[in-house]
Amino acid sequence: MQCIFCEIVKGSVQSYKIFESENFLAFLDINPRSKGHCLVIPKQHYQSLLEMPEDKIFGLFNVTKHVANKIISKLNAKAFNICINNGKDAGQVIPHLHVHIIPRYGEDKDVAIEAILPVKEELKNKLVEIANILKG
Repeated sequence: MQCIFCEIVKGSVQSYKIFESENFLAFLDINPRSKGHCLVIPKQHYQSLLEMPEDKIFGLFNVTKHVANKIISKLNAKAFNICINNGKDAGQVIPHLHVHIIPRYGEDKDVAIEAILPVKEELKNKLVEIANILKG
C-alpha cells in the first residue's frame, strides 16, 4: 500500500471526513489527543510544507481556519493548537503533509509548546548571531 493519506483521498481507506474540497480534505485523527482532533491534508501528495507550492499553502491554511471555526462552534472548544511536523526528526510519522488541529477545552494541562519543548536558556545569548545567519 502506498501513502495512507493518499489512500484516504482515493476512498480505499475509511476515514471520518469532516470537510472536503477540490484540493483539501479534513478528517478526524484515529489517535485523537482531544475530542475533535483532526487532520487537514492536501489531496495531492506533498511530503512536507517545503514541497508545497506557495499558492496552495494559502488554501491549506484557509481550510485549517474553516475547520478550526467548526470545532470551536460545534464542539464548544475554548481554543486549539495547530501543528505541522515536517520531517522524521520533527516527529512526522506519515510522510504526507498534514496539519493537526487539536481542540482545547480548558481542563487540559501542559498543552503549550513550552510544556513540550522547554526553553533552551543557552540559546538566549545567541539570538543576534542566529538572526544574522538567517537574514544573510
